[in-house]
Formats: sequence, structure tokens, C-alpha cells
Amino acid sequence: MVEFDVDPVSFEASVTISGMDIVWALSRGDTQPLGRITAAAVVDRADAPFMWRAPGTGLPGIIMAGTFRRKGRKELWFHRKAARLLRVEFDENARFDAWLLEVPDPDAALASLGPAPCFR
Repeated sequence: MVEFDVDPVSFEASVTISGMDIVWALSRGDTQPLGRITAAAVVDRADAPFMWRAPGTGLPGIIMAGTFRRKGRKELWFHRKAARLLRVEFDENARFDAWLLEVPDPDAALASLGPAPCFR
């Protein structure tokens, strides 16, 4: 299971990976200050760029989980068959350049990022 959460007190966004999904992703998730977010959007899964899995699980159409890399970028992905995904981009000081996540309601997750005073 993957949980996306925005903490308005500490001004942080976090992804928590739990259960067997830790094995697929080879990661427990990530936490970043909201001030490091440069962009966020809801995107179609078909529009996700091709990237190399390193490390994680990459079975297109079934599960894409873990760290994905391409041309100097490093992204945390976790999605299965959802058509719409939450994409969050970070500045150069973050552990990952972006997150691409399957969340139950991507529009609500995107809206949860908006009211933060340090959101750009």
C-alpha cells in the first residue's frame, strides 16, 4: 500500500510505502519539505516518460515501483493500473527529482498541496 500525505504543521509531503509493496519498490518512501516542490499535476499514465528501473520492479501494465532513472534524473514511482497519476516535481536539493504516484483521488491529493504557503 502507498500513502500520500501533506502535513500542514511541518510543511512536508510524504510518500509511505508499506506491506509487500516495500519489496516491489525496494523503498519505504520519501519525505520532502513543501518548499522543495517546483510543480505538481495530475497526468495520464500513458504520458509517463520511459525510464530505466534501478532498483525496483518494472512490469508495464502491471506494476511500476521503485527508483527510475533517465538522463541524470532520479524519480520515485509507484503505480499499477490507474489511468491518472499524481506527479510532484522537486528542486535540485531533493533526494528524488519527482514522484509519480497512484493515489485514490489524484485531484484531491493535488489540491492538498495547493494551500501550503511555501508551495510554488
